[in-house]
Amino acid sequence: MRLLAEQGVDCALCGSERIRDSFQWREFISTPPGIESVGMNVFICDGCGFIFLNPQPDAELLDYYYRTNEKKLIEGPSLYYREQQVEFIASLVKSRGNAFDAGCFDGTFLHYLKEAGWSVSGCDLNEAALEVCRTRYGIETQKGAIDNVVLEDGSIDLLTFVHFLEHVTDPNKVFEWSRRKLAEGGHLYIMVPDAERMFSNSIYGFFSFPHINYFTLVSLKNYLVKHGFDIVSARAKEDFEFIELIARKSGENKEVKLLNDYESASVFMARYAKKWQKGLDDFIGRFVDGKKRWIEKKSKVLLWGAGIHTSKVFSYLPLDDDDLKLIGIIDNDDSIQGGESCGLMVYSPAELGVLKPDVILVSSYWYAEEIGRELREEMNYKGEIFYFYGRPTKGHPIARDY
Repeated sequence: MRLLAEQGVDCALCGSERIRDSFQWREFISTPPGIESVGMNVFICDGCGFIFLNPQPDAELLDYYYRTNEKKLIEGPSLYYREQQVEFIASLVKSRGNAFDAGCFDGTFLHYLKEAGWSVSGCDLNEAALEVCRTRYGIETQKGAIDNVVLEDGSIDLLTFVHFLEHVTDPNKVFEWSRRKLAEGGHLYIMVPDAERMFSNSIYGFFSFPHINYFTLVSLKNYLVKHGFDIVSARAKEDFEFIELIARKSGENKEVKLLNDYESASVFMARYAKKWQKGLDDFIGRFVDGKKRWIEKKSKVLLWGAGIHTSKVFSYLPLDDDDLKLIGIIDNDDSIQGGESCGLMVYSPAELGVLKPDVILVSSYWYAEEIGRELREEMNYKGEIFYFYGRPTKGHPIARDY
């Protein structure tokens, strides 16, 4: 399977060929043969400041990723924010009608729109998530990309793109499709990561291969006015890394002059690169300090997690030290248990009592809290737990490990 497209692209927003390589990193991607490493490049357009991945991931790879990737079902605080999103929409879009959510995943957002009075439907590539949508919320959806769904032109009053536009290979086609499907005066609600508020948590940074487009408020508005949308309201909270925007379909496409955000984009990209490097140095430093301690104590060390994060960890950290007693990897996926990952045997959690590690290295960002809780409260593990990605949320049981 090819990982990247054979050729690079020009700026999709303004069409300029004057694009500048701005940031590089190595991505670890799950493919049918296994986890593969590939170099990624982010470019900034000199003509308008739009930030994008170039070259893009290969279409076959993206299709495989979205069909097989099992994202965590939405719960807890995320549910509260879904309610806030719908309240924001309802405060500006007074009439109710047909709402369609592109990339609806498990239907949680559609559920809240339905509760607020809309007739809802949506689409997603993940069949398992759509089944959850049907069984949990009773909402029927379509499996497939937006250009393959059955949807009458002019039939939708509200289109929603929640963490969707950053994933598409050509935003222009999405906005053209949106104009066709929206009724006259219909509204578009968008939420995307805010490139001006890029976060960097050690090796888990802002950039990732499924994200092709990186929007600022300026570049997102540029796309919308280019395709005949009037901005109703937009907000980018200081304490939140996302942009929320509502736009209305106007009567016609107009010739517009796009704003150039290049100077600003260059500044925060440089700031991000510096912050990312510092995060990486701190990440390596924390591990090296721990490794010295484990070697001195002759500790038996076990990794928890055999996924992409572990492959990334192996590429950055000195784990191949003969003096470090690294005895294996534990993972919940029974399809890889008994095999090898990164040169280490993969065990099931049930074998923890037999392995008797002195230290467990948790190689997870999103699930670190759950893993720590499972180890302490369910498996009664008494040894040291080392979290690669830093201190968990204050108040969680695993916070006592610091």
